[in-house]
Amino acid sequence: MIYVLTIHWERPDWIDIQLKYLNKYITEPHKKFTFLNIPTNKYDNQFDYVSHENIKRHASKLNILADMACFDSLDDNDLLLFIDGDAFPINDFLPSIRSSLMDHKLVAVERKENLGDCQPHPCFCITTVGFWKNYNLDWNPGGAYWHDLNEKKITDLGGKILKILNDNGLKWKSLLRSNKRNPHPLHYGVYEDMVYHHGAGFRNPATRTDLNIANRRKIRTKLYHFLSKFLPHQLNKKLFRPMNKVVKQNKKMSSAVFDYINADPQFYNYFLGKDEACDTDKAANLIEKFEKIS
Repeated sequence: MIYVLTIHWERPDWIDIQLKYLNKYITEPHKKFTFLNIPTNKYDNQFDYVSHENIKRHASKLNILADMACFDSLDDNDLLLFIDGDAFPINDFLPSIRSSLMDHKLVAVERKENLGDCQPHPCFCITTVGFWKNYNLDWNPGGAYWHDLNEKKITDLGGKILKILNDNGLKWKSLLRSNKRNPHPLHYGVYEDMVYHHGAGFRNPATRTDLNIANRRKIRTKLYHFLSKFLPHQLNKKLFRPMNKVVKQNKKMSSAVFDYINADPQFYNYFLGKDEACDTDKAANLIEKFEKIS
């Protein structure tokens, strides 16, 4: 049995898309467990387990879903597939994953492009029920810390898992970004040609990579910090925060990509640079939108 563990927050935009690709590429017996913190119950019957409990912390919800799957499972070799609500497989990934799990305890996206992050990321992560239970795995940050490309000390979701892996000398297989086109350094990622992760599908599209870009505009950054001494925080943030422009651009770009995903089932080939597999007209339309946004 494969347990698909996913979370949708505030809006249902990605549910139909995710389910379409999951049902296409997971042909083995599987169950879908989810948190649907959205303003409708109409999708409940598409999942095997649903919680609407208003829990804010992402790690807590992931851990609860894992606990529910482990309780339901009858075989420690069953697979737990953690996958973000705005992520989904784009090919038959299971043969490759099963091969990797013969020599590794866990397979997960590693987002090195996020200023050097080095931990397993829950946008796409697979391990066995037995490994999860035996090592008391936990998606909370903490445990392991690392320094990003700006020498800032960081921990994030997956930090505790990374520490357990390191402390026990256990190997994990990282899935790295395979994009040939990168309209954003972190969002719209394809990993090992097997999974797509949109990024910020449910929240304000502001990342550490965006902050890194914004902080290079030193004059605006200095002005923002200087005015914080005199202006109310929200007003200063609205008018002078260095990230305002890039966040506005990110929202427009995210909307354009979302429309493209709905228009072309082979959309991911655009990001992989496989132009011969793209719908030429739709890809040209996306490029035109990107140019206007940029």
